[in-house]
Amino acid sequence: MKLIIASRGVAGNLLNNSEKYPGITHIVSIGADEPIQKLPVGYDSHPAEHKLRLEFFDISEEKRKGMNGPVKSDLVKLIRFYIESASHPDPLFLIHCFAGISRSTAAGLILLTMFYKDASRARKELFKLVPNAIPNSRMVKLANEVFHDEWNK
Repeated sequence: MKLIIASRGVAGNLLNNSEKYPGITHIVSIGADEPIQKLPVGYDSHPAEHKLRLEFFDISEEKRKGMNGPVKSDLVKLIRFYIESASHPDPLFLIHCFAGISRSTAAGLILLTMFYKDASRARKELFKLVPNAIPNSRMVKLANEVFHDEWNK
């Protein structure tokens, strides 16, 4: 698995410059409710079955003053999306949020943990990709809960 983590603006540049950045097979787009945080340019032209849109604010609570934070069902969608991508021979994920620092790095950390099956290695790989990463703590916590629930069935 290959992974690109980016801001919304950079994601749009990558999606619209397929000659320079070929091979993006899957997109995870994270933003607040549209139109507050718009989709990157080029997102709509990617095949629907290879993209996932999650909409929540970069907060560490479920709700805060009219803003919705990540909930467990968001993480279940992300994890299922990753599992469904396993049939692709050489997936290249583009994960973006508004700034490419918190929500997207949390999603990247989750996918890397699933890929390596080793949280420590996943963290090292994440910080190679995004040295200033600050993964959204609520997303990481919820993913841990989802993994725990699945393992204890």
